[in-house]
Amino acid sequence: MTSKGPVVIKEFPQSRNFARRKSFLSEIRSLARRTYRPQLVLDIPESAEMAPDAIELLLECVEQVEQADGRVSVVAGSPQTAVILELTRLASVLDIFSSVSEAVNGSTLHRYQHDGFVQPIGA
Repeated sequence: MTSKGPVVIKEFPQSRNFARRKSFLSEIRSLARRTYRPQLVLDIPESAEMAPDAIELLLECVEQVEQADGRVSVVAGSPQTAVILELTRLASVLDIFSSVSEAVNGSTLHRYQHDGFVQPIGA
């Protein structure tokens, strides 16, 4: 049996404001430093634009949390966000959910693998 750390839910910043994103990343770094095996759930709003700088921020969050032996899950607010996560291959390192409650309870929609095939969790 593996122990999981606390589940932390954060809304992914929609703003392209550099200072806001830097502050957000600082919060994630702090979480990773003070928590063992954090389970970070990033709620990406439906209106969020997944521009290259947002993808970069998401990757940095994954890196910081994984250094603390944690896991990052994403709530894709729209089908377009889910497609972008798949096309950028971020889906291979993230669990993608359709709602925050699914993410917290761990019942994932699906997990993407590197070879492009979609398999249900537990398969």
